[in-house]
Amino acid sequence: MKGSKIRCQHCRKWFEPKRTRQTTCPRKRCQRERHRENCEQWRKKNSGKGPAPNKVRWWAGALSYWQHYRETHASYRQREKQRMRLKRKSVKSVATRDSRRSIFLGELRKIQTEMPETVATRDSRDRRMDALLTSLIRRETSQNETQTQSVPVGA
Repeated sequence: MKGSKIRCQHCRKWFEPKRTRQTTCPRKRCQRERHRENCEQWRKKNSGKGPAPNKVRWWAGALSYWQHYRETHASYRQREKQRMRLKRKSVKSVATRDSRRSIFLGELRKIQTEMPETVATRDSRDRRMDALLTSLIRRETSQNETQTQSVPVGA
């Protein structure tokens, strides 16, 4: 096959195929056209197969099935309301938690800067407090960094 050229099925330009049954050149326009034709053929061949989600939606909508189901099944309606309420609450709580954490970090840093710097005015209690503040700031900062890395954008 090496060295032999064939014409592209779409643009009719000569090209050297990389695979045995290749009929389309590697240009994007030709590949897109080949893909479109293959999808069209597949849809024609498989038109009567598989589930028809639109029919299910039509059936449920035409007969007001879900509305009737909710009216007759109070336990389902309550469970669904509770599930949605918890879902909305969890989304709000994540944002609230993040804002609280940043406020907390700001307060810790403010306390740390207000601590006296001179060794003469500090006793052992101040040094322990300083060490505690430093470790809290380090812990909160690292938690913020790991959470912002693991949370996808737009979530």
